Amino acid sequence: MGFMIFPASMNCSPDVTQPPLRVILAEGSALVRVALRQMLAEVEGVVVVGEAASGDELLSLLRSTHAHLVLLDLGLSCRDLAVALAAYKTARPGVRVIALSQLCSPALDQHCFTAGVDSVLSKTGGLERLAQTLVRFSKQQFPGDSGQPCIT
Repeated sequence: MGFMIFPASMNCSPDVTQPPLRVILAEGSALVRVALRQMLAEVEGVVVVGEAASGDELLSLLRSTHAHLVLLDLGLSCRDLAVALAAYKTARPGVRVIALSQLCSPALDQHCFTAGVDSVLSKTGGLERLAQTLVRFSKQQFPGDSGQPCIT
C-alpha cells in the first residue's frame, strides 16, 4: 500500500496545552485501517475516538461520537452519508473532513469539495502530508467544542 509509519521522534509535536485532536477513522480496508491507526498513534496530540469499516458504521459514529476530524475512505458507500457529514459539519463548526482515495483527479476533488470535504489525499502518496495536516489541525481551537455528540 505504500503507507509510511512515522516515528514518535518525528518533529510534529503539537502544543501540549491544546486538547487532543479527536479523529474518526472511516476506512473500508482492515489492513489500511490498521496502518492508519498505527500512523495516527505516532502523532502526538491525536487520538482516534472511533473507527468505521462501512458507511453505515460511520453514520452510527457520527450520531454518537464527538470528533474534530473525520478521515474518510472515498470507497465507503452509504445512501445517507453525504447528508450526515453535512449535518455533522453544520452542528460542529470547524470539523474537518479529509477524504482518502486510491485515485485522485481534479474532477473527483471538485466533487468532494462541493460535498463539504476539506481535503482529498492520495492513499499511496499523501500520508506524510496527512501527518502534517493532523499536526496543524491539532493546534487549532474548534468552535463549539463541548465534547458532546451533535447529530441524532
